[in-house]
Amino acid sequence: MPSEIELFPWVVGRLQKAVFFAVTQFRIGPGTYLLDFDSSSFTQGSIGATLTVMQFTWGSKTDEHLCDAMTDEAEKCMQAFVAFEAFAKMQITGLEVARHANNSYFSVLQHIYEFYLAAFVRQHRDTNWTKGFVTKTHKKHFVLDGAFAAEGKRQVDRRLMGIKTGTAPVWENAASYYQALKRLFVVGGVFSPQFGTDFRKARNNLHVSHLRRDLNLTGFYEKYHGVVWLLYCDVVAWKGQNASTIGSQFSILGGIKLP
Repeated sequence: MPSEIELFPWVVGRLQKAVFFAVTQFRIGPGTYLLDFDSSSFTQGSIGATLTVMQFTWGSKTDEHLCDAMTDEAEKCMQAFVAFEAFAKMQITGLEVARHANNSYFSVLQHIYEFYLAAFVRQHRDTNWTKGFVTKTHKKHFVLDGAFAAEGKRQVDRRLMGIKTGTAPVWENAASYYQALKRLFVVGGVFSPQFGTDFRKARNNLHVSHLRRDLNLTGFYEKYHGVVWLLYCDVVAWKGQNASTIGSQFSILGGIKLP
């Protein structure tokens, strides 16, 4: 175990490795995604008297329910993005349109964040996976900040690798675009979790708090939307691969019947 001074880069290093396949899917060809399943056995344990740690296998009932929840979040995220795009493209200016665009983008952030929370659980096959990274001075939110930043960096690195190897699609952005995004994650040669921190604060802004006015959504959009878009693309890809489960995941809503 490293000293407190060495703890930050040590935790981040472990997170970067652990989150490499955070969504348990990876591109193996144009438009193709592979979902991994593992038949190895896991058990259920507990820490303390009230905290239950649930470890599971891919393809189990727990995993099935988690996938349904992810599909539900993906559906909501895509609907929110369509609304945001529509309001953002409106030629009409005014406070009402701006508020609709603002609220739609907040919804996009919220559903991407929730989707990846579930994806990290699937990656580790443990509903309390952060326990292995939490310390007395580095709480759960710190671990999640590092996980989201590591995933954002992975998405950027994947595009750069595609460009370098000549496997990127013809419509891909220039390498310089992704190199600029990568600088968000590497500051002074050291990995920075700041994206994860700012992403969490933006998502938490949906909650009622006296800190709500502290967030500059325009600043967040201008700085990070390129990364948010990459995360959103994987959400859309998941939805496409799991479209047949929409009927089952609808039961999450309690099967609301409209007149």
